[in-house]
Amino acid sequence: MPNREILDEPGFIGENLSGEDEIYLRNVALPEEIFIRIEEYVDNLKLLYRIGKEFGYRYAAISELDRYSEVCENEFCESTRMVLKYLESVCWWKTGSFNLDYDKKTLELELDMFIECNRNGKGYLFLGSAAGFWSYMVGGEGIEATQRKCQGRDEDKCKITAGPKSELQNNFEVEINLDSLKMSKDYNVYNEIKSTDYAKNSMEDFEEIGFFEYREGLFYHNDFRYIWTESTLIELVGSELGVDYEEELFNSAFQVGKEIVTEDEERNMEKFIVEYLSATGWGDTKISKKNGVYHVHSLMFPWTRFTDDTSFPIFRGIVSGMITEFEQEEVRLNKVQKDDKGGSFSLLAEEE
Repeated sequence: MPNREILDEPGFIGENLSGEDEIYLRNVALPEEIFIRIEEYVDNLKLLYRIGKEFGYRYAAISELDRYSEVCENEFCESTRMVLKYLESVCWWKTGSFNLDYDKKTLELELDMFIECNRNGKGYLFLGSAAGFWSYMVGGEGIEATQRKCQGRDEDKCKITAGPKSELQNNFEVEINLDSLKMSKDYNVYNEIKSTDYAKNSMEDFEEIGFFEYREGLFYHNDFRYIWTESTLIELVGSELGVDYEEELFNSAFQVGKEIVTEDEERNMEKFIVEYLSATGWGDTKISKKNGVYHVHSLMFPWTRFTDDTSFPIFRGIVSGMITEFEQEEVRLNKVQKDDKGGSFSLLAEEE
């Protein structure tokens, strides 16, 4: 993994995409399978694309990437190359190449095993992310992305073109609220790296013990491919899809959570879940059971400005599925309490 990743801190995965010392982004790692199953349930493809575009724009903006209007052509092309290599390194695709037309402001990507769409022929969430990234980098309104080829539709590579809609044949034209996507001053306060009380393992530790298998440039566990993403994506999905699709989001993550531990029933349940959540960036977790009811308290949980608008169905689903698989009895953490006092954010998920 590149030096711009922070992987040796229990409870945290960090990122510095621009290379500026003061920019730290909070990441989580999770199975690609969750997004595949979400797109099986959610039939509003334009909404998925819009959420992806919001995320891509915010991700580029809070990373303070170079912009078309601020640097020369050579610097802009090199910055684009570095960003794409970074996304490849955190498993958004296996290998890829790009062609940038500086005058037309278009970017063509040819990707092998682009996240999600290589499996289901969809991938609208991440197609939107490409549109958002490029919209920030080249500036201006009307920047979109279209997918011209797709491995999930039996073609040899995924081919994506991003640029002004006048240069594309695109199904979606989506305007996003740029003001809502800016970095909040509280982001670094709530996501500051701190020592954990319960968890002992980092992502680096899990890599060293072989929990994750590195195959042909991608990370796997129990045959699930993992990706790293800035935590805004999970909270945007939870807040914007949660209104109409909360149960579908929960169930998608629940089934994956069960399969994460399929081969680990002999391990101590609490230790396994606490350390897994720590290594994948979800903070420091304490699990307890009182009067037959499970309580999962996650300290130093990833925070963004969208935290108030979500009930965290993906996180609750993953943990509920893992507990269910260990207990062989269904557990659903449907009740949520949030606490942002003391300069840190914590989440309490419980059975009702």
